[in-house]
Amino acid sequence: MKTFLKNTQIFRNADDEILNFLEENSRTIKAKAGELIIRDGCKDTNKIYIIKKGQVEVKMPIKKAYSIKDGEFFWELPFLTNTEKHSWNYVAKTNTELIKINKSIVKKLITNSKTQNPIEQVVMKRIVKNKSLYNK
Repeated sequence: MKTFLKNTQIFRNADDEILNFLEENSRTIKAKAGELIIRDGCKDTNKIYIIKKGQVEVKMPIKKAYSIKDGEFFWELPFLTNTEKHSWNYVAKTNTELIKINKSIVKKLITNSKTQNPIEQVVMKRIVKNKSLYNK
């Protein structure tokens, strides 16, 4: 898992100590194609997911869906905004393996980071890429 995490968008610059900590404090879960991972209105915002293998479709109310794949993460907006619920559905598009990391672990790592929050960097790029999806 350590090698995989090192190649993800958000942990690309992490040192071995951080990667070892993540490996010890996260878990892998599986979702079958078509399985709902997070439902619209979910209030459980204490984690962030990284796609280890597969694709997840992000379905927004009224807007066109988009997909994210291996190495990308999701469920970051509640993490960044401290909101208690979200209005998007996340559905496994293919059989998918996910790494689930508790929010407190990620926050601890970001707080100790000497660089800009990597989650914010990636989210800003994602918003620019999919800006029509975020505009109402």
